[in-house]
Amino acid sequence: MSDDKTNYSYGVGSYLFVQCALFVICFGFNKPLPWWALWFPSLLCGGILVIVLLVLLIVGIVSWLTTR
Repeated sequence: MSDDKTNYSYGVGSYLFVQCALFVICFGFNKPLPWWALWFPSLLCGGILVIVLLVLLIVGIVSWLTTR
């Protein structure tokens, strides 16, 4: 077996670390970042959440219409 050292964590902790690091760079070191770069992790998670909710809504509506 190979010892793979490229294990990435995509949990809430890694999201919070990236978001906090961007805030520290922007506000702590007074380096202006565009709004989309500063809020990219939140926009990414929000976009994924919206897509999942839309799919669940469509599946729910279709299943409700077919059981009527």
